[in-house]
Amino acid sequence: ITLESYSPPFKTIFSHSENRAIVKKINTFEPDILFVGMTAPKQEKWSKDNAHQLDTKTICAIGAVFDFYAGTVKRPSQFWIRLKLEWFIRLVKEPKRMWRRYLYYGPFFLYLLLKIMLKREK
Repeated sequence: ITLESYSPPFKTIFSHSENRAIVKKINTFEPDILFVGMTAPKQEKWSKDNAHQLDTKTICAIGAVFDFYAGTVKRPSQFWIRLKLEWFIRLVKEPKRMWRRYLYYGPFFLYLLLKIMLKREK
């Protein structure tokens, strides 16, 4: 297994030339799996907008996972992780930043998913 990393400039949006440089760096390495950690929803939007240019089989937007493994963000205790409520502790610790992700986008995503599933059944 060969690992490679690249840290793009920290900004809200990348210029056309920055995007080209990022895509070129990724394609030069030719990864089977690409992990993108740019904060949500930027990483999901960037992955969707650039997927057609990337020579990779799988793109995973993983966000805070890098922070957890680097030790820059402390995870909740195993008690909360085992209960699958790690998201709840993050919401309690950072309500201003996390409320929209967990209380709005989560249920909205489920609504869209159910809508698609119901259409397929018809």
